[in-house]
Amino acid sequence: MGARNDNKKAATPTMAEIKAILDSAAAEADASLIRPLTAIVLLFLFLHALYRAYLHPLRKIPGPGLARFTELWRSSRYFKGKWHRDILQLHRKYGPVVRIAPNEVSIVSPNLITTVYSYTGGTAKTSWYDTWAALGGAKSASTAPSFFGTTDTEQHRFLRKRVSATYSMSAVVSMEPKVQIVLDSLWAKFDEFAKFNQPLNLSIWASYFTYDVVGTLCLSEPMGFIQNGHDKHEFISCIHGAFYWIANLGNIPWQSGWIANPVTAVIAPRLGLRIADYARAFQRFSIDKILRRMEDKSGGQHDMLDHFLNMKGPQGQPAALGEILAEVGNLLAAGADTTSAAIKAVLGPILKDPVRYKRLQREIDAACEACDISPGSGKVLTYSNVKDLPFLTACVKEGSRIHPSIVYQLPRLAPAEGLNIEGYYISPSATVSMSPLAQNRCWAIFGDDADEWRPERWIEGEGNSLEKIKEMDKQLATFGYGSRTCVGRNLATFEVYKFVAQLLSRYDVELVNAKAEWDIRSWWFAEIDNCFIRIKARGVSQNQDAYTHSAGNSEDTLWSPVYKSSFRSDSGAFADFILISVPYAMEQKQYVFKRDGEVSIEADVFFPAAKPPSKLPIALYFHGGNFTVGSKELLPQFYKDRLIELGFIVVSANYRLCPTISVYNGPVKDCLDAYEWVRLELPGLLKEEGVAADGSRIGVFGHSCGATLALPTASLPNPPRAILDLFGMKYFEDPSYHTPSTTKSPPFDEEFLETIHKDIPPPTSGPPPMGPNGPDFTNYRVAWMFNAIKSGTHLKAVVADGDYARIDPASLFARIKSFPPTYFIHGTADTLVPARFSETAYRDLKSRGVETELVLIEGGGHGLDARVQPGDSIAGVVEKALQFLRAHVYD
Repeated sequence: MGARNDNKKAATPTMAEIKAILDSAAAEADASLIRPLTAIVLLFLFLHALYRAYLHPLRKIPGPGLARFTELWRSSRYFKGKWHRDILQLHRKYGPVVRIAPNEVSIVSPNLITTVYSYTGGTAKTSWYDTWAALGGAKSASTAPSFFGTTDTEQHRFLRKRVSATYSMSAVVSMEPKVQIVLDSLWAKFDEFAKFNQPLNLSIWASYFTYDVVGTLCLSEPMGFIQNGHDKHEFISCIHGAFYWIANLGNIPWQSGWIANPVTAVIAPRLGLRIADYARAFQRFSIDKILRRMEDKSGGQHDMLDHFLNMKGPQGQPAALGEILAEVGNLLAAGADTTSAAIKAVLGPILKDPVRYKRLQREIDAACEACDISPGSGKVLTYSNVKDLPFLTACVKEGSRIHPSIVYQLPRLAPAEGLNIEGYYISPSATVSMSPLAQNRCWAIFGDDADEWRPERWIEGEGNSLEKIKEMDKQLATFGYGSRTCVGRNLATFEVYKFVAQLLSRYDVELVNAKAEWDIRSWWFAEIDNCFIRIKARGVSQNQDAYTHSAGNSEDTLWSPVYKSSFRSDSGAFADFILISVPYAMEQKQYVFKRDGEVSIEADVFFPAAKPPSKLPIALYFHGGNFTVGSKELLPQFYKDRLIELGFIVVSANYRLCPTISVYNGPVKDCLDAYEWVRLELPGLLKEEGVAADGSRIGVFGHSCGATLALPTASLPNPPRAILDLFGMKYFEDPSYHTPSTTKSPPFDEEFLETIHKDIPPPTSGPPPMGPNGPDFTNYRVAWMFNAIKSGTHLKAVVADGDYARIDPASLFARIKSFPPTYFIHGTADTLVPARFSETAYRDLKSRGVETELVLIEGGGHGLDARVQPGDSIAGVVEKALQFLRAHVYD
């Protein structure tokens, strides 16, 4: 009996065995389902690919092989930003009709205007336009889409009609005084460039002009780009980012769903993508302006926003906030870049063609003479003065033909009956599209020289008849076709005429490098970058005293005249000097100036590409970064360019970073050694490069702690001729350095912060203290520095031994009898290093008979010159400081 009972127990499966049996059965069932499902999916994809390649109604249309299988081919090209190049190559290779996606063809043809883009044609906009609702932030932000984004024909007709009067040429011309105010502010900036013979990037300043214009016309106030000389609040970056993503996401499944998707919200920031941020930032800005105007009871501003606020809905009701937002978005977001691109497209080819440039300038000069306009007359060319100038008109049309502002496809759905065009049948519901760039280069419309910039094609009797010119004008696709023609066409045309005519009437303009190819990127708009020009005020002569070269010099053409000039300090004293204008091109060499064990410490040396025959003084720079971060690369480009122009050799040196070495043993000693290397060894090294350097004439400057490191060079036996202190740290016993601050920073993991103490040997370069979007707290050095500043322990940690006097430059003021002339610049709103330190140092040195100057920038913060650009207000301050250095090395 007992044995039988044991056997029964053994035959009974346990719960674990039952679970294993069930899991095995489930796995076999899953496998039996997954395999056939996978096979079905693969079979479907295979058959679908076969259909698209060999059975699809568009199969006979030529194009890239991959494009017939997937939309990814076209989308990947879009994302690369070179569609302007790709679409031209496609049509040159495959002909007027090209298949660029499984269900989309690109067409260039004289017949487009009567078929695909006609007023009465049966083609409708595709779902690609749905993504443009996201420019307002989200579809929910607007009860009605903008007339650009709507795909409904009747709705588009209503939306366009209620704003058409606002964009009429008569309405635009009525606002000419406002536009002229913006132009006058731009010319004031340009006058500074001309005064100092500095190159300027037309790409940037044309954008600043057009954004300030739309701000003025829409909101009765400029956006502030011209005044500030930079992309204030990264507004333009937001617009470009929004356009890039919105235009590209339109061709991807789910379209703008990628923007609002919660998964994207988590993943995108980690990949450095700000897909939703761009649109939301723009929406917040626009809504704020609209609501402020709605609350303003002082009366209308008589601008375009007033027109939008007075719009009515289909039933006569007041326009909703979303509708107003859509129109403001159309103007602010789309009304600037298209025009700035047109300005560059018109001027670029002209500046490369001296003969045509002179012809255009003579025509503009004749208009000035006819209107009694001359330098100093107080009068300017108006739109009515120049709109009928034949060669200017020809250049405007030809420039915008060769380089239209919009280069992406403008997609439409083929009608129910399909389309027959250029010998091909386009099936119903297929997408037909046209790139204005490709259409504007169509040989059948503009001739065999369609790829050539030839403005004379638009002038009767210089190659074409009046009938041909009218036909080309009708076929010009720059602003689109039919009822969907760009509503801002009049505004863009108006701005381009005024800008070009006034620029060439005021200045002689030349490209810095006429042989350089433009850097063009396409993200809906064609963004033309790196278009540097040099301008000279017309009718203004300069006192030319002598030349830097002798008659027999084979490099005579590389040299500019020597000008006699003078520098006035704030005290009113004059120090005469000779301003040597050197070529702008520079060369760069990197040297190791010090070795300590396995550590090599480097310096960058910049000198003019065209070597002058005389010895040049040296400007030595030390970077900021609280002794903890930063590198020699932090020297702003403006300083390098201007110092080279002023006749300096420029040196930017690294030093070992704290806290794994103390300030005294690392940064201080390294910078003193760098100075001695520049004085004693660099002239010999540069002699091998054909550059004559004078180690006895050195000026030293630095930012923040870099200024702290510049001042001790005064203690050396052969001190510098002058020192420039830019918001430098001094008076280290002051409680402000040792008190916890209110600096905002996220909480940090202590183990993460401790990573910095593993940097042995200490590094000689680190990340910048601030990036484009603020501090990079993912870097342990930046995180440690800000955390230490916040806790009030940073200076104590980097000094290490508590001997503040040994490294405090203020301790030198009383010890050194002949302290070098010193120039201080500090912002009154500097919370990191208060301006009172520079004020105290200035008074201290002044009381000891040292030649010194102090400039306080009202409202300026720490790093106030980080984005200095030629022509802005900070550049003027820096210019005086650099002239101070120069006056003392050329005395």
